[in-house]
Amino acid sequence: MKQSFWNNVPFVRILLPFIAGITISIYFHCNFLYSLAALAISFVAFLVAFFFFKKFRYAVFNGILLSSTLFCFGLSLNQFQNELNSSIHFSKQYEAKYLTVYIDEVPVEKVKSLKFHTHVIGYLDSLSEQHSCNGNLLLYAAKDTLSKSLKYGDVLLVKNNLIREIPPPQNPDEFNYKRYLHFNNVHYQAYVKHNDFVKTQATKANQLFLFVYGAQTYFSNVLTEFIIHPTEIAVAQALLYGYDDAIDPEVVQAYANTGTLHVLAVSGMHVGLIFMILGLLLKFMDRTNRMKFWKHVIIIICLWIYSMLCGLSPSILRATVMFSFIILAKMVNRPSNIFNALAISAFSLLCYDTNIIANVGFQLSYMAVIGIVFLQPYVYDWYDATTKLGNEIWKITSVSIAAQLTTFPLGLLYFHQFPNYFLFSNLIIIPLTTIIIYIGIVLIVFSKIPIIAIWLGKLMYLGIALTNAIVKFVEQMPFSYVNGIHISIVQAVIIFISISFFITYFLKQRSLYFKTALAFACLFFVLNDFKSVEDKSRIEIVVYHVGGFTAVNFINGKSCLLLADTAFVNDESKFHFHLQQHLWHCGIKQPEIKLLNNDWQKIIFGKKNIYVSGNDLPEFVLQEKQIDVLVIRNKINLKDLIETSKINQVVFSSSVKPHFSAAMKKLLAEKNIPYTDVGVSGAFELSL
Repeated sequence: MKQSFWNNVPFVRILLPFIAGITISIYFHCNFLYSLAALAISFVAFLVAFFFFKKFRYAVFNGILLSSTLFCFGLSLNQFQNELNSSIHFSKQYEAKYLTVYIDEVPVEKVKSLKFHTHVIGYLDSLSEQHSCNGNLLLYAAKDTLSKSLKYGDVLLVKNNLIREIPPPQNPDEFNYKRYLHFNNVHYQAYVKHNDFVKTQATKANQLFLFVYGAQTYFSNVLTEFIIHPTEIAVAQALLYGYDDAIDPEVVQAYANTGTLHVLAVSGMHVGLIFMILGLLLKFMDRTNRMKFWKHVIIIICLWIYSMLCGLSPSILRATVMFSFIILAKMVNRPSNIFNALAISAFSLLCYDTNIIANVGFQLSYMAVIGIVFLQPYVYDWYDATTKLGNEIWKITSVSIAAQLTTFPLGLLYFHQFPNYFLFSNLIIIPLTTIIIYIGIVLIVFSKIPIIAIWLGKLMYLGIALTNAIVKFVEQMPFSYVNGIHISIVQAVIIFISISFFITYFLKQRSLYFKTALAFACLFFVLNDFKSVEDKSRIEIVVYHVGGFTAVNFINGKSCLLLADTAFVNDESKFHFHLQQHLWHCGIKQPEIKLLNNDWQKIIFGKKNIYVSGNDLPEFVLQEKQIDVLVIRNKINLKDLIETSKINQVVFSSSVKPHFSAAMKKLLAEKNIPYTDVGVSGAFELSL
């Protein structure tokens, strides 16, 4: 009797309710004790049913109880892993004067500071007595001799009164860094100078991670010595072991726009290449079953060492765990189902860290593999190539199509764009980067032989330079990508459901699946139309928090007038981080930008008189009887203006220095004039 798909993948059935429980916990913040009680009740009920209702007719009932137990397990495990639920978290130790922390990752150099990911292990009270506590803490230290000397494993004493909760986004639709860190179990941060912390003589370095970080430093030194050019070195580091902090943002954006960003993230492709190399090198061990067993053990160990060298990112963890289970199945002579292996790897990773489900790389990685494993054989059958080269080209193309089908909704949701030439770019970039990775591995191996290493370095440089040039060329082609797409989580889920039913229809040829797919597609467009109507009716003023600059947006439907400082507009990264997401959310593709200068600006918008201050106070402003909104960019003679005009609302932009705004705020408070300081409270929004 032929078994159904679900009978062949028992771990998929276990994984789904577990993921559902984690998701509910993340979005609804359930109480830990309640979720634990629900887990205990459901587990006891399942045990009773399992031992007393063994007949086949009770199978569905038992399955429901098992699913509810797994659901509650996911719910409670996510709450348990949230460090804020710990009774000894450092944020609850109110008598702490100093926190004892150790640096648990390699420091990251920023433009103006050094970033340290630390773990709190205790605190000193006012009597200098040591107490235990826990929690993660981000430290940003001003660059000086002391901070630059800090390294992984160093133990520090940090003033507790400097610890601050990580703030939420300061602008509408801005990247939620607080939520991102929450999913990494980091909730507090501190900015410190040399006299705010003390470096102790103690160390908490783990020897295994010391080896890993030392190896990464060695790899970096080899690449720096033999490739020389900074841009190509940064790409080489990303390709070989996943370190992408040094890549130029323009290069990253070019790869993203062409749909080839995945090659810069160490993933299943890299693990597969290592697996193939090890398989070829150890082929001589296939002679006996005993040697074959040890061959599999060596491959598993090497794969895990490589994943550690790559920083144990979600994508490489998924691939390493999956390959490990496939190899283990071979070792015990059990046939392995790829979907079962995927489910086991996902379940294992989620048990270790439930919040990893919110990681974009984790989601993209699994969806891409599901697409490749499930859809690629059907796509491959669309065309029968007549030559070996044509077959290889079509094989890569079919993989790209399959992966794109299952990942593009996530691309629209998180990156708001779609690469139109992804087939063409992947067809060239994947083989090129594969060759570069092989060259890089050989370079590392022969780095102590200068004659060979020099030529390998030159070859690797030329390969990366060619790859970057092709990516930039494709990016600059007409209509290479579509950006500004903004969809909600609900819409992304609807797209996934619609795609699933369309695929099922093509496989089963039943009209019900096609009609269901069309129904969900229609629902997506209905929601999109509602959003479009909302965008067209929007009339609002927004003064953004943009760190030392002024940006005032007058939004009218799907168009807007943006008044902003020249330096801010020219800073693409700042503009994209603070404003771009909000513009796309409002349906605005291209804003009309007016650069601010030293002059005062008057805008009549929605029958409101809006003034944006300049340097001197001109006569036409003093003659204004009523000012509905006054945006202050710098220190002005506010007293004279208040005496001549009625001001309904004052907004201090983030370019106003605190010592300038203090006196003006005091005057406004005396006159009972409402004011908002966007540098303190975040963006000011006024809907008209």
